[in-house]
Amino acid sequence: MTDRSQDVKLTVAVVDDEPLARNMLVRYITQMPALELVGQYDSCIACYEAHDLDVLDILLLDVNIPDISGIQFARTIAKNKARVIFTTAHTEHAYEAYQAHAVDYLLKPFPFDRFQVAIQKAQEYITGKRMSNGSPVAVLPAEIPDSPRRFIFVKSDYKTVRLSLDEILYVEGLQEYVRIHLAHGKPVIVLMSLKRLADILPSPPFFRVHRSYIVNVEQLAFVQQRSITIAGKELSIGKNYSSEFFDYLAEHSIL
Repeated sequence: MTDRSQDVKLTVAVVDDEPLARNMLVRYITQMPALELVGQYDSCIACYEAHDLDVLDILLLDVNIPDISGIQFARTIAKNKARVIFTTAHTEHAYEAYQAHAVDYLLKPFPFDRFQVAIQKAQEYITGKRMSNGSPVAVLPAEIPDSPRRFIFVKSDYKTVRLSLDEILYVEGLQEYVRIHLAHGKPVIVLMSLKRLADILPSPPFFRVHRSYIVNVEQLAFVQQRSITIAGKELSIGKNYSSEFFDYLAEHSIL
């Protein structure tokens, strides 16, 4: 049976009061055959009046907009089908974006490949591959410039949990879930694929070393030919994942 979802384009609208920012987003959208641009606007009100947000698939939304802020608008349309990706030059609204169930939070200027990652996340949400209790299981960017500490927010056990990256020992893949093992406290289980989390966590210090594991090299105790030991736990190194990891170790004179 043919998967018709592969042939249907996702509709996208852009809301940004800066013409240069809109032009960049339009250029990125036209480079992705799976997307169809249906409108670009300099205000949230103009977008709201032009579209049925239960029909629109993806909304690329700036935060600081004169009439209604992007955060306020996202909260207003939270029950609609449209998935929101924030595009902004400001870091301080990241947690509010998470609470508004944003799919992603892109910090301007961002390259095309980072835009592709955000669109892929939106596609997964829309096709129902990444939903929990009707809301996206979102993870905010791991690195925010000028932030004194690196961290992520994840949804686990009906709560929003703040995780410092320095506390993460390793991550274990469990089919549609991941178990995040911490230096202190119990592991945190999150509805997300290991591949998706690997795309979000910064490398270094995080490396995927096996189809079932991501490790924090700052936490490892020692390395053998085909295994790593972290906090007394021996983890296998997969053949398909070993090259980048061992190259990094060699470059930093760990081996």
